[in-house]
Amino acid sequence: MTIDFLQWPGAILGLLGALLVAQKTSESRQLGFGLWILSNVLLIVFAAAVGAWALVGMYACYAGTSAWGWRNNRVL
Repeated sequence: MTIDFLQWPGAILGLLGALLVAQKTSESRQLGFGLWILSNVLLIVFAAAVGAWALVGMYACYAGTSAWGWRNNRVL
């Protein structure tokens, strides 16, 4: 089974997340961080399936920093 279909949703959600994190409202930023986390999960699954372990590590770090940003944005 190929999971190439995960690449595009992962990329699109990442871009939408970036647009929302750049907004002024806390709610928009919160949603943006959530989209980044979802994007990273999709891309981790894809990268693991194709054996791209460096990408798995990178996306895991991105997911961690996105979760940190999501948490810090809630505190504001």
